[in-house]
Amino acid sequence: MGLQILIAGCAADERPRVENTVRRAIGARADSGAWSVSLVKLGSEWSVTIDGPEPFRGLSLTTPEIRLQNAIVEALSKTKPAAGRPAAARPARPATSPVSLTSETRDRHRCPQCGADFLVIYAIQPGEPTTKAPVACPGCWQVTQVPVSETAAQHQDYRAEAV
Repeated sequence: MGLQILIAGCAADERPRVENTVRRAIGARADSGAWSVSLVKLGSEWSVTIDGPEPFRGLSLTTPEIRLQNAIVEALSKTKPAAGRPAAARPARPATSPVSLTSETRDRHRCPQCGADFLVIYAIQPGEPTTKAPVACPGCWQVTQVPVSETAAQHQDYRAEAV
């Protein structure tokens, strides 16, 4: 149990401030199980991935630092009760994309910095083009560009996992 915060792409003096912001946003939920919050600074914004106990798995968001705490709190509060426990909030699928045609893709990549293998997981529809998107290596947090579906890149709906 506990809260693990991983930060990449910023100056060392920014880390304590960002870490404290995340701890305030997660609050007492940190005692409910294992939490991992990954933050990557991309320009003037933070890309955040939250993995906590169900239903808080695979939540992703991008926000400027000034809204970081509120954005995390809002993402966590978007879960709705279902059968006595919250369910993860999922974006609505367009009516033109049947669920049966979308498949989860798990592409293997190697970090150019540390050499560790990792998976990038995203959804793609048949024939959908790919585009490069920033991903932080789960081993060393070096940001690299990898191909994901255009939809996943546009909505930042992809994640990296250690192999």
